[in-house]
Amino acid sequence: MQPRSGIKSVISETENKYLKTLYEYVRELFTRNPLPSHDHKHHLRIWYYASNLINSLASRNICPDRRQTENLILAVFFHDTGLTRTLKKEHGCDSRKICEQFLNQNPGLFDHYPGEGLDAIRMHDDKEYAGNVNQTGMPSVLNILSVCDDFDAFGAVGVLRYAEIYLLRNISLEMLPSQVIDNLKKRYRNFVSQAWIPPNVVNRQEERYQFTMDFYRKMQLIEESGHSTVNNQIISGYMDSVYTAKTDIEGFIRSLDNQGNDDLSEFSKVLKNDLHPFFINLPE
Repeated sequence: MQPRSGIKSVISETENKYLKTLYEYVRELFTRNPLPSHDHKHHLRIWYYASNLINSLASRNICPDRRQTENLILAVFFHDTGLTRTLKKEHGCDSRKICEQFLNQNPGLFDHYPGEGLDAIRMHDDKEYAGNVNQTGMPSVLNILSVCDDFDAFGAVGVLRYAEIYLLRNISLEMLPSQVIDNLKKRYRNFVSQAWIPPNVVNRQEERYQFTMDFYRKMQLIEESGHSTVNNQIISGYMDSVYTAKTDIEGFIRSLDNQGNDDLSEFSKVLKNDLHPFFINLPE
């Protein structure tokens, strides 16, 4: 097992070796096939969560070795690339194929065959979590990837991720809340069942989960009464921004701030807090 200083070194060396290459490859995939909710920035956020999570485990003498860390960064950066080919929830197989193409184009990049990473990519889209187990020891690459992907489904950014991908899958705005709530519950049950996650991480992510749940429950209740809601306005505004005005999420945030509405401004504030910690300097 790695001491805390050791895992920091492993993470740093892994980022220096792979981060820029993986990030730029995935960015190019999504430049050709835009999907703002799940693009290269989403993958970078997942790596931020994953690297911080495994670093926090070192104090409990639970942390991956170098090979596992390398498998993890590969899995993180390719898990949703299949969405550039299909918007179906069963996109893990396509993601794995894209990753295998990348590996064939970059022979020798990994000193070992990253089988655990490829398996995690293929299996991550199973939100029944059949491949995940409640464990107290070293979590698998799939475990870490799944919970970090769950983290990015929470908070204000999770609100937008759900809305975008579900609407693009032709789920109506009226059906959106019930579909999201069902999926959110599954993600929450998985994440709180993982005994290896530090309590402070659990507490923070529970707060973010509750924000997303409250957003969609409020939207559901108001829609059932036959009225519209500011939550509908947020979702419609986001879809208009990224698919009609062709702006980015920063442009959407500016539009929220410029409307002088307290509810919109509060959502903007939470969204900024979700997004802004995730700036990571890419290796030269």
